[in-house]
Amino acid sequence: LFLQILDEGFFTDAFGKRINMRNVIIIATSNAGSEKIRELVSSGASFDDMQKTIVSYIQEERIYAPELLNRFDGVIIFKPLTTDDVAQIAYLLIGKVAERLKVKGINFKASDAAVYELAQKGFDPKFGARPLRRVIQEEVDNAIAGVLLRGEVGRRDTLTLEVGGKITVEKAVLL
Repeated sequence: LFLQILDEGFFTDAFGKRINMRNVIIIATSNAGSEKIRELVSSGASFDDMQKTIVSYIQEERIYAPELLNRFDGVIIFKPLTTDDVAQIAYLLIGKVAERLKVKGINFKASDAAVYELAQKGFDPKFGARPLRRVIQEEVDNAIAGVLLRGEVGRRDTLTLEVGGKITVEKAVLL
């Protein structure tokens, strides 16, 4: 299907309708060569050397057919995430938790140490930051749900995530 789209700019769907793809930009992602990338990063290879090595590795190992690879305008190699990168992603995900609680009139924040702890738990060199969302669901969302179900928090109160997944409640000033 890719070859047909990339060569002709059209493909035919299951109903026999011809679909024009001439003005479409296709960005294809893959984890092909990811082990090799990790090896090169740990050895301290420069990014330019990494790019050349990975492209030739993908061609030599025939991970993708040459006729497919030759139709792409470029190949971009992404550097693996570091724990600092994952910590920044953890801050973004914690921000989304705060947004969800804000709608309910509850403030939420997390200590830096708690965020870095989540980042450590949610980082896997093989999977990047994918496990982080699950860690936040299991540790943060579940802890917040417990506080909410026990009735320990009300509107305008502030929840704070501390190290160890502990949630503290700061009661709002009565109006």
